[in-house]
Amino acid sequence: MAFGDIRREAPSPASNPTGIGGDGNVIWHCDAGEDLFYELSPDDFSIVRTASTPDRAPSGVGGKAGVIWHCDNNVCKVYEISPDDFSVVKEASAPGTGPQGIGGDENKIWHSDGSKVTLYELSPTDLSVVRYKGAPGSYPTGIGGSSEVVWHCDNIRDKIYELSPDDLSVVKEASSPATSPTGIGGNKFVIWHCDNYVDKIYEIDTGGIGQVSAEDEISLSDQALIYALREILDEITLRETVGYDTGPSPADLARLIQDLRSQLESPLTLVRKIQTNRWKIEDNKLIIYDDDQQTPLLVFDLYDKSGAPAEINVYERVPQEG
Repeated sequence: MAFGDIRREAPSPASNPTGIGGDGNVIWHCDAGEDLFYELSPDDFSIVRTASTPDRAPSGVGGKAGVIWHCDNNVCKVYEISPDDFSVVKEASAPGTGPQGIGGDENKIWHSDGSKVTLYELSPTDLSVVRYKGAPGSYPTGIGGSSEVVWHCDNIRDKIYELSPDDLSVVKEASSPATSPTGIGGNKFVIWHCDNYVDKIYEIDTGGIGQVSAEDEISLSDQALIYALREILDEITLRETVGYDTGPSPADLARLIQDLRSQLESPLTLVRKIQTNRWKIEDNKLIIYDDDQQTPLLVFDLYDKSGAPAEINVYERVPQEG
């Protein structure tokens, strides 16, 4: 698959889907027809919960599991919204007269204005403008992403873009899946997108990520594991496992990873204890202790080469049963 290809799609629950964002764990979506927020499941796009928006023209929403950014075209405001109950945490006047899209994470807010044809970085602290740049298209609508990547869509050119978080220049572009792209968001491992002409939501292929540094390799997140597995399995159809003809989604792979981890957790924990915990030899036995350093975890009887119990010149250890 390439950047812009459709991985999955589904009807939007909204009558006028305008904004979408989130990460591999949650999807935030808004509806200008019913003035609603939605939390959607990344597994199947089903509705988890809904809430009323703070005003009557919600145009953009984004963020991640721990934070929601929102903008409204009627009152020309930008907001921080609580992911717990969708209440307003803080609000400020939008920098332009046509706020369309918003997204980001705890450290960066990306915002677009259709009237000014301008993209902005806003401060998460007070929602003020950090910097701005002209949009690459004619009518910027959705924008989102994270500190590491910016996703953007244009409603007139019917394009989706990857932008550099450094200077908001175009890294790559592709045709949008339909003719009225309104919302986009995600992070460097997943793109969520919506279109209000066909009233659909999509998972879009990111087209790959950049080079991973040594530091990143050491601290790969679950989403990086998800991305790596997705790339490996990109040509495999998991119809019997997850029911998607286009390959596994991040949520599917997260579930597979969790299953693997649950199966591996106990043996890996035991290996760690054997390698690192306190042990001693006493009464011709090797005793390895649990994490409290007092409770025996494993006990081995020790023997020399002749088969006699031994504490020195040990030739064999035999685990005690039970």
